[in-house]
Amino acid sequence: MAVDAVKAEQVRSRLVSAVNEAEAVIAKTAYSSPIVEGQDFAAAIFDSRQDLLAQSRRCLGEFVGTLGRGLRSVLKLIPPETL
Repeated sequence: MAVDAVKAEQVRSRLVSAVNEAEAVIAKTAYSSPIVEGQDFAAAIFDSRQDLLAQSRRCLGEFVGTLGRGLRSVLKLIPPETL
């Protein structure tokens, strides 16, 4: 299956844009001091196989390894089909 490079870039760009918008909403609406003052948060989009598709600009190295684990922990409590 051939991948159209232009379409792939369009999808990537839209995913990054969506996750950056989510980051902006978190930053604007948060009440937690670590989030508001320390900017200690990350936003990401995963696919149905729990593979990382896009991460926010602020997604520091320490979040990259923990986002997937956090997602898996949540999915143990809340089945994906109910989300």
